[in-house]
Amino acid sequence: MKTMFLILTILFGFYGAAFIIAYGIRPAILGTWEPYSIFQVSLSIPFLLIAVFFRWRGSKRDWNDDFFYLLFKLSSKKGNQVKNSMKEQLNKTKDRIRDEID
Repeated sequence: MKTMFLILTILFGFYGAAFIIAYGIRPAILGTWEPYSIFQVSLSIPFLLIAVFFRWRGSKRDWNDDFFYLLFKLSSKKGNQVKNSMKEQLNKTKDRIRDEID
């Protein structure tokens, strides 16, 4: 759940920031500020508030109850086990080949 809150925070935050940059900061710098630009900048406020809400909800969650985090943790642990077993099998095969050559 924390991963989903993080993804939603990033999406809504970037979308709101893009609105502010495209319709607020950029026209102000270029001197092309129009009266409707205030309306367009105000459209970003709900997206930023939603991003803050998801950030707040995500901060209350613990990583240990997150499905995606546990899945990644489990797969990395299994990956290390597979890697170690492959190394052991490779070393056994190398030793067997060395014994056969000698």
